[in-house]
Amino acid sequence: MALSELRAVAMTAPLSALAERYERLWEKVIPEPMSGCWLWLGYRNEDGYAVAHIRIPGERKRIYRVHRLFYELTYGPIPAGREPDHRCRVRSCVNPAHLEIVTTKENVLRGEGITARNARKTHCSYGHALKNENLLIVSRRDQRTYRICRICRNERDRIRMKAKYRRDHPLALLRDLRGRLGVKS
Repeated sequence: MALSELRAVAMTAPLSALAERYERLWEKVIPEPMSGCWLWLGYRNEDGYAVAHIRIPGERKRIYRVHRLFYELTYGPIPAGREPDHRCRVRSCVNPAHLEIVTTKENVLRGEGITARNARKTHCSYGHALKNENLLIVSRRDQRTYRICRICRNERDRIRMKAKYRRDHPLALLRDLRGRLGVKS
């Protein structure tokens, strides 16, 4: 579907009054023929998302994320507790057909951030599989959970206890005391 056809569809959406007022937004969009993305040529925020400063009559000027605005112009309001996810993974794309409405958790896990990368891990840094009896899910004080390798945790605890035993063992204390006093064994 051509950009002009999609624009016509957007004009019939419930927010058509808003769309007519902001015809200038369409001037800052260029279709990319290979991917189907509509690339935003206007201002982008530090995260790379297309943004526009828009003044609605009776309100002060607000910053809108353009991909959300185009989605709402085309399909209607985004349900509470949901957010648009760029299926094309291009943050400056404002094509509403490239957006899928998902939960925040799903959006984060689809991304490339540290949370998503850790969730996709199937093995620990030492190569042990993170599944079944080797997977340990631990809760922190702030109610967040994380996954750790049981084999690595047990080995770390074993080394820590061995060092503690050496340090606190009566013979180790006696050796320490003899060393400080200069007494040879």
